[in-house]
Amino acid sequence: ESAYCGRLDCWHDCIFKFYRYGVCVGSECQCRGKIGGGK
Repeated sequence: ESAYCGRLDCWHDCIFKFYRYGVCVGSECQCRGKIGGGK
């Protein structure tokens, strides 16, 4: 599930979920900067 971490896929996935960007913590993709509106 998190095998793609470290790639642009992480950012794209987070942006799609209304976050500003995504970062890698270990091998896990974590989203940062929740944007208001949408779920």
